[in-house]
Amino acid sequence: MSFSVLTSFALASFILAIAPGPDNIFVLTQSALYGVKKGIAVIIGLCLGILIQTLCLVVGLSAFISAVPALMIVIKLIGVAYLCYLAYQAIKASRALSRESSQAAASAAGAGASADAGAGAKADAGADNHSRAHNKLGDISYRRLVYRGLIMNITNPKVQLFFLSFFPQFLPSSAQGMVLAAYMALLGAIFLLMTLIVFCSIALFSGTLSSYFNSPSFNIKLNYSAAFIFLALAVFTLLTLTE
Repeated sequence: MSFSVLTSFALASFILAIAPGPDNIFVLTQSALYGVKKGIAVIIGLCLGILIQTLCLVVGLSAFISAVPALMIVIKLIGVAYLCYLAYQAIKASRALSRESSQAAASAAGAGASADAGAGAKADAGADNHSRAHNKLGDISYRRLVYRGLIMNITNPKVQLFFLSFFPQFLPSSAQGMVLAAYMALLGAIFLLMTLIVFCSIALFSGTLSSYFNSPSFNIKLNYSAAFIFLALAVFTLLTLTE
């Protein structure tokens, strides 16, 4: 493989990573909801998925999966079910956050109407409730976010088809056996690196933006927006179920 071929592949991978798609939209929404560090956890999961997809390509599993339409449909349906689950969780979190915000506002209002010590205690309780509502979305563990990214990637059979159609264009026609496998592994590593750079940039931008608008009302709207995006991705997957 020449340096020019590797450079061309790296540039193509970078452009493809930037192009809007389920993975970078997923990074964008999760980073905005949970912040930069937890957005990175999602990215780790997605990159682990890319690593698994690359290993599948190297050992020939991707070709087998793409040759069995029924298996492709099953994988897609698993992805649809998981996206619907994420949408449900986002809506559930928004409703809980809305209730806690309402309770915090009511406690604060009651405290303001009374000047006694008991009212002051209510004000403190209201502030505590508001703070808990404010930080509720950050309670999710890093491990759970890694799992989300991993499942999001490995249940997307389009990634496998993309690898099968994209990688061969940059492989030497004379490469065979272990040499071919080594070349595919090298391309997979370059693709993973470009994806990591792009996704981390998205997480940094989105997570920083979230810190400026970090309020219960903003997070409620953001969660509902995330739920809408998850459902839209699920519907899109169902529409392309037989492709």
